[in-house]
Amino acid sequence: MTKKHFIALANALRREKPQAGWDPNKMVQWELDVKAIADTCAASNPRFDRKRWLGYIAGECGPNGGKVKAVQS
Repeated sequence: MTKKHFIALANALRREKPQAGWDPNKMVQWELDVKAIADTCAASNPRFDRKRWLGYIAGECGPNGGKVKAVQS
C-alpha cells in the first residue's frame, strides 16, 4: 500500500469514529479495529509510520504529520 492508500483508510476510520453519547462498547471496538488495521498497514509497508497515522486519526496532526490547520471562517 502507498501513502495515498494509508491516508484514505485513515479518513474512512475518522469518519466512522463513534460520537459522544454512543454505546461505550462501540468506541472500544473501534479502537481495537484501528489498532488491528495499523498492524496490517505496518506489515504491508516497512515505511509506514504507525505513530503519525494514529495521530492523524486522533486529530493530533495532519496527514503528513504536520500541525492541524485551523479552519478559517
